[in-house]
Amino acid sequence: MLRLVCIALLLCLSLSSAAQQQKAPTVLFPSRNYAPPPAAPGPFAERKPLRTNDTATRFNGPSAADRCIAQCNSSARQCRADRPSESSCSSRAAPRGKRCDDVQNPAQRANCMAQVFDCTQQSDDNRCEPRKLACLRACTN
Repeated sequence: MLRLVCIALLLCLSLSSAAQQQKAPTVLFPSRNYAPPPAAPGPFAERKPLRTNDTATRFNGPSAADRCIAQCNSSARQCRADRPSESSCSSRAAPRGKRCDDVQNPAQRANCMAQVFDCTQQSDDNRCEPRKLACLRACTN
């Protein structure tokens, strides 16, 4: 009986090893490339041939640097335009219904005039020009 069990076991082992030998080995890196070959690129051609004396090639209009500089100048003009007027500053600084010149007390009048001056200088070149210069510097970087 033991002999029969050993023979059956040996037969099973030999069959499984024979089946393993018939199976194709796993290939991690195949030698053949399965991807389709890339299509050949078409020749590049301009729709309209470029003339040799053209200063602009394919792109017409201002360059990026020119557009940047124009935008800096425009924002500087807007900064100066946003400067409050002297009358609006005076109406904010002076007591209601009066102007700084109408204030009797000399200390209050001087204080009112100083506030008007500060108000009108808010958007002056002291503030606008450094911004414009920083903007222009960014255009050249």
